[in-house]
Amino acid sequence: QEGKGKRTTRTSSISILLFTNLLDRSLSFRSLPSFLQNEALFLRAAVVVASHGGALMNMMYALQGTAIVKIGYWGQGGMCFPSFFMTMAMKLLHDYWLVMAEGSYSTPLKCSIEDILKTVDHVLSVKR
Repeated sequence: QEGKGKRTTRTSSISILLFTNLLDRSLSFRSLPSFLQNEALFLRAAVVVASHGGALMNMMYALQGTAIVKIGYWGQGGMCFPSFFMTMAMKLLHDYWLVMAEGSYSTPLKCSIEDILKTVDHVLSVKR
């Protein structure tokens, strides 16, 4: 979507990566077929990796102690980087990790996959 007040992304839908156990099996999806499947996926996630966006609200279905790795942004275009997902994760007793990306709320985010993988690797090593 383009235009003032609209968020632009490189994909037409939200992408989230869920690590469903500590054996490095993962599940990646762009959209969820149903509410019940959505709840079940987050309920069994050990680690959730997602960029800033409304899909992170689904962390409310995850078990206490689930690691949330959020991809944030440095830019100020459109909206300052908010802390409400960090606050939500803390209230739900999740472990919260932040990986910063270039970009802003209204532009595509460019994030080093290496930074994300190092963070997930660290999170999983702490959980073992």
